[in-house]
Amino acid sequence: MTDADIYFIANTGNTPVETNARFTSAFGNIEVWDPMRGGIASVAGNSVALRLEPYGSTIVVLRKDSGSGDGRTRRSVELATDLRGEWQVEAGTYRESTTLPHSWADNTDTRHYSGAVRYRTFLDLGQAHAPGDRILLDFGDAPPSQREMVGGAPLRGKSYAALVSSPIRDAATIHVNGKRIGSLWAPPYRIDVTDAWQDGRNEIVVEVYNTAINLLSEGGRLPDVAALTERYGQRARIQDMDNIAPLPSGILSIPRIVLER
Repeated sequence: MTDADIYFIANTGNTPVETNARFTSAFGNIEVWDPMRGGIASVAGNSVALRLEPYGSTIVVLRKDSGSGDGRTRRSVELATDLRGEWQVEAGTYRESTTLPHSWADNTDTRHYSGAVRYRTFLDLGQAHAPGDRILLDFGDAPPSQREMVGGAPLRGKSYAALVSSPIRDAATIHVNGKRIGSLWAPPYRIDVTDAWQDGRNEIVVEVYNTAINLLSEGGRLPDVAALTERYGQRARIQDMDNIAPLPSGILSIPRIVLER
């Protein structure tokens, strides 16, 4: 491009990286693009402070002319409330009340369940926020982890699993007061709920999804591919399916509501 330089910056490790990046460019108007959420922030000067989550990435654009991005706002935490109260859990016809952390793989009735599970709770902070405040639902960090054991041994060969301990296993959709906010499936496990938050009582619903491993570990779930193999030949082999066990599934942390001002 003749009017901008574009840099794609990625963290290929499983720990956060904080750095102050400087760029060699003829252009001095910096924008930081968030590829996960679509936000654009303008930064003054010829350097920018970056925080990259584990396996996270960002795009830095140095423009000839100033762009339309919002300036970065320095905020402080005014309030942080853990959601330690009771949660209602629903999975099909199954219902229970629980507190977090919670893995439905620990329950004999849902041990082999793969699919969506709905967590629901209520929180009343009173008249807690003012115009300009930001309210976040934060599930916590995703610290580094080792390769997960499947069938009594680590996955063989090349595996592209993220080596972090996710507070949500394995993805979630967030609703507040009946409004769909968005989805979480990678660090950072926090989401802005300001637009749906109201003074007084708020309903928080987290719909969590896991992988098919829990269902497959029940046994008798693998499809019969003999006819396909006879017609097309052996194209692939299913590996690491002996003695597999259900993996943790659910909300594995105590989330909190954070008010930033």
